[in-house]
Amino acid sequence: MLSHKLEKRMANWQKNNLMRQRHIIGNRHYGDNIIHTAGKAHLNFASNDYLGLIQHPAINAAMIAGIKQYGIGSGSSAMVTGYFNEHDSIEREFAQWLGFDKTILFSSGYCANLGVMTALLNRDDTVISDKLCHASLLDGIQLSRAKHYRYQHNDVMHLQKIAAKVKPDMIVSESIFSMQGDIAPIADLMSIAERYQAGLVIDDAHGVGILGCDGRGASEHQSKLLCMVMPLGKAFNAMGAIVAGNGKIIESILQFSRSYRYSTALPPALCCALRATLKIIQEETWRLQALNDNIAFFNTEALVRKLPLVSTDKTPIRAIIIGDSQKTVWLQEQLIKQGICVAAIRAPTVQQNSTRLRISLNSLHTQAEIVYLLDKIFEYFL
Repeated sequence: MLSHKLEKRMANWQKNNLMRQRHIIGNRHYGDNIIHTAGKAHLNFASNDYLGLIQHPAINAAMIAGIKQYGIGSGSSAMVTGYFNEHDSIEREFAQWLGFDKTILFSSGYCANLGVMTALLNRDDTVISDKLCHASLLDGIQLSRAKHYRYQHNDVMHLQKIAAKVKPDMIVSESIFSMQGDIAPIADLMSIAERYQAGLVIDDAHGVGILGCDGRGASEHQSKLLCMVMPLGKAFNAMGAIVAGNGKIIESILQFSRSYRYSTALPPALCCALRATLKIIQEETWRLQALNDNIAFFNTEALVRKLPLVSTDKTPIRAIIIGDSQKTVWLQEQLIKQGICVAAIRAPTVQQNSTRLRISLNSLHTQAEIVYLLDKIFEYFL
């Protein structure tokens, strides 16, 4: 019976230290990195709020004003009556900021990747993706029924070898890989895509707001991208996702994406908050500079302690390989006892033998906080 199969699966999951647990988080305050859980305060090194925008007064004010004007929800799909002036405005403002013809706002990054892959690919197409692409991209490709090949992570030579054999219609990669913290060789990917007249799609979830000119992410390559997917739950500290491309591509996604058509549109009040966030990211440039300073400081201090970083690329995602699920969970628990919150990443998110602590830096972390974190990891890691 199904229930017995599930019980067996759960028992195996628990035996291999793969059980996940939700932690109830209390109030959050602007300008610090403290979260409260189980009645205790912890330094937060697990959030994707890279630019420290949690509880920003201007964003909160925009959201409240939007709720007063529009209410809580949108009421329906964007294709029915759920598309308001605020949706149109945020799409136009993102297009202008990024330098693309048009953009379209999805309800989540997962829906965006499902929608893009299924709208632009079908069973007659061939797609090649990086081995470590996000699950949403892989699920979207599978749903599209396109022929799918995967190249070794960031291995341009392997991609070239596969492309020469299969002549792809599309190449897919992330800009910053969420579990590695390393950066894709986008210029090389563009070169191969051009050689085989393939469209290049970049998931810029962890890059937008962080990489490129003034945080515009992969959009600095906009003239050579088929489209760019930007989930807004990281540096923008919101929800939803912007997909940017030329007019024909965005219109195709609008017409053929089931995950767009059949999802309730995001609340217009959230779009008000997103517009405020976009303005802050453009004006408060000190946030990106402070983040980059923290990344450089972390890398230097981690190397001094000879901690095995997955990557020293200049990104806010820092991962330290532990290699064993039980030890990874134990390390996380010890850090929690010391008032530090980090993520313990295990299978199936990463391979069984590459479990890791995943640390997320932001612009508000102090050097003293970073040193405290690294000292405690070094203490328990030994």
